[in-house]
Amino acid sequence: MTRILFNVAIWSVILWVFTRLHLPVESLFYNALQNSGHGIAFFVLTFFAMASFSHRLRRIRVLTLVVSVILFLLGATIELVQQLSGRGGSFSDLVMNGSGIVSGGIAYCLFKAKLNWTVRLPLAILAIGSIAWAIHKPAVFAFAEFIEKPLPTLNDFNAMGSGIKLLPRHTEIDIGNHAQVWPENSSQSLKVSFGRGLWPSVVFQEPPLSWCDYDTFVFDVYSPMSKAVRLYVRIDDESINFPDHSFMTARRMIEPGAGQVIIYFDDLADDARERGMPTFNDMSGFQLFMPGNNDRPKVLYFDDFKLMKSGTSTRFDCVR
Repeated sequence: MTRILFNVAIWSVILWVFTRLHLPVESLFYNALQNSGHGIAFFVLTFFAMASFSHRLRRIRVLTLVVSVILFLLGATIELVQQLSGRGGSFSDLVMNGSGIVSGGIAYCLFKAKLNWTVRLPLAILAIGSIAWAIHKPAVFAFAEFIEKPLPTLNDFNAMGSGIKLLPRHTEIDIGNHAQVWPENSSQSLKVSFGRGLWPSVVFQEPPLSWCDYDTFVFDVYSPMSKAVRLYVRIDDESINFPDHSFMTARRMIEPGAGQVIIYFDDLADDARERGMPTFNDMSGFQLFMPGNNDRPKVLYFDDFKLMKSGTSTRFDCVR
């Protein structure tokens, strides 16, 4: 009875944590860590629940089935409570719970049961693969921070994993050496295929927070299109502090062939003047998109996103 009560207490704590507790920082890494926490927590819960109930359910298959069903129902209850409380339930969290249950159950079986190595080896691979999948996202974003180059470079696509923070929306992206198409550029570059439909875009998430020491945003571009293409560049700065519109937009015509897009912070500030004055000290992302309803697919290549100091006077104040 003591073991049962102990497990129920732990399950209640987990229920409270996943329905009430919020991580203090909103970021790709912490959001992924919170999601992976489901897999890690249910791995631990499964292992200890099976150890606790093994004296009552001695047949390991029955033990595994009972514990798995109970914990899956616990996970479903968590998502239901989240949905009813306004936090929002998530199917991916249920999958993550299942990953933890599978890896925890297999880990206990490997620890307790007498199995031939031909059975133990594939089970061990499955358990390790399952828990590795559960934690892969925060690991990837942690790696992204490790390889991120210091300013003035925002992204040059040469490092392995340089596309981790890219979010395509109605677009297809490909990072590679495109020198056969873009002969002026022999390094890694980003190919973006903008699909048909409304506002196809590629979002660059979580750039360096402060752009204070610069006043110009530049990047290289190559267009294999036969005609000029209109490209919009949206830069998000939370310091504008205008509901749903804390961003600035620059509009450029991309001519066929190779070129460079140069965007001055003063021009961006002019675009936002009716909503507020940006400080360029709370940058949350930027994106490239086609305006309106894109009537036909378009392909552009990009490289060397960076910041520059032009030396010209600026009309915005940078507050550190």
